[in-house]
Amino acid sequence: MSVRVVTIIGQLAHGRKAYERRQGVEIKRIVVHHAGVNDASAESMATYHVRKRGWPGIGYHYVITRGGGVYKCQPLLVVSNHCGKYNREAIGVCLIGNFETRYPTPGQLEAGVELVAELAVVYHVGAACIQGHREVVGARTLCPGALLDMPRFREAVERVKRRGTAAQEGLYIA
Repeated sequence: MSVRVVTIIGQLAHGRKAYERRQGVEIKRIVVHHAGVNDASAESMATYHVRKRGWPGIGYHYVITRGGGVYKCQPLLVVSNHCGKYNREAIGVCLIGNFETRYPTPGQLEAGVELVAELAVVYHVGAACIQGHREVVGARTLCPGALLDMPRFREAVERVKRRGTAAQEGLYIA
């Protein structure tokens, strides 16, 4: 396992306030999101979160492009806004696209599964705590969309944790 991550922390829009910080032991879940639009970028989401929502910065720790590029947008010890009362214990991973109308790409799925598997190993997060945003208790959202099959995504993460890379697992959801 090893996914290539490009760190863009500090290159994105940020507000005057700062997000709270946490200890690594507080991380207990990984929440998967979709952008809800097909033409977003980490930069456009950061600008929206800061200017329209008044947040200190982008709400996600990672953003995965349709081509499978992985961008680290927040330090993992930052408590960012992405899943309500579970923000303190969750890492937020957002895949670009609207998965109510369009499937994630094979490259996104491969990168997403690899990234989540690595994070799950480091932070000891089990399959039950790898959730789509809509699966988080109290969430009122369709995110990450009906076309991102979270049970299959979790199964692929668990296989990758045990055996190897996402590409070897043939996990693509078409």
